[in-house]
Amino acid sequence: MKRPGGSNRIAAAPTSASAPAAPTAAASAATGKAGAPKLSGKDAELEARKKQAEEEEAAKKKTEEEKVAKAKADNCGRAKALSGHFAIGRAY
Repeated sequence: MKRPGGSNRIAAAPTSASAPAAPTAAASAATGKAGAPKLSGKDAELEARKKQAEEEEAAKKKTEEEKVAKAKADNCGRAKALSGHFAIGRAY
């Protein structure tokens, strides 16, 4: 089957013109950080709230992952127990 829109397209290879752009972007980012103004009281408070929210989100994610891992372990244990019943010919 042919794809609509023509399947004879060839992906363009990256040109050497894009390679020099990366170092200049990195250099401008480095100078931007050095010349950044200091945070005022409200900005520092906002950053502290952001950090706290990120930490809470990480803790929530960790507890969810632990919950999923516990459920998988429980399911695996039950499956092993049931497979033992089938091996000896008993119904569950």
